[in-house]
Amino acid sequence: MTTPTDPASAAAATTLPANVGRVLDVVYQFHTGASTVAPPSYIKIVDGAVSVMISGTVDGDFAALVDSLRNLGMQINATDATILAVTGLLPIDQLPTASQIPQVRSITAGDSPFLR
Repeated sequence: MTTPTDPASAAAATTLPANVGRVLDVVYQFHTGASTVAPPSYIKIVDGAVSVMISGTVDGDFAALVDSLRNLGMQINATDATILAVTGLLPIDQLPTASQIPQVRSITAGDSPFLR
């Protein structure tokens, strides 16, 4: 009997920092050719960019975070300074760079709408 493989744990070597969701690691490794494990079908990928939600740090400059992400080529769909969140399409090649921005707390897959 074969056990199903969880795509997020299938990649043996993690290439992205801990503040990046593991499923995005699968996306990155597949994109760069480091893995043959395809990302799950629910991950939105458009023209080499992946849909993400980026959470900022409370002690960072939110406007500077948004500017930094735009400079990386992120197509921003929404921002909310109250909850320190940015959603949109981030070029997959820029995941490592985005994760190192001082104002970034975490990067997860998907671009959930902001509900209040």
